[in-house]
Amino acid sequence: MFFDPIQILISFVIVILTILLFIIGLQVFKILQEFKKILEKMNKILVDTGRITESVAEPIEQASDFLMGLKKGIAFFETISKFFRNKIKRSKSKPEEKETPPTEEEPIEEVEENPPAGGEEETEEEEKKESKKSNKNESSPKEKKRFFTRKGKSLGK
Repeated sequence: MFFDPIQILISFVIVILTILLFIIGLQVFKILQEFKKILEKMNKILVDTGRITESVAEPIEQASDFLMGLKKGIAFFETISKFFRNKIKRSKSKPEEKETPPTEEEPIEEVEENPPAGGEEETEEEEKKESKKSNKNESSPKEKKRFFTRKGKSLGK
């Protein structure tokens, strides 16, 4: 009936290992619960950050849209003022001359339908240089309307 000392030792080690594994399992479970709480807090922080970002981004986007509209409006008025300045220049330049088609010696001017925005005024020399360049490189005739002029007078649209 007596047990062998090796059997007693093995039984004792098995009991101790079982108790230790049970305690370790409880600790792992507690650690996982803490990890779950940490993840929930991080999720709440990320949600709050998203709300704050949206509330900040919306007014900035509206301000950007306003500024873009303002920029386009300024470009529109610059285009109209340039049109009227050109019209006034044409009306002041020798009204008694009869309008005739341009000859080969006279340069042909091209006027852009949508001039570039930005407030930069081109001089007449720069416009003539541009028209000569575009006459040589006619890549897209639909982009520009041509006004054939002689000495600043419009011959038609």
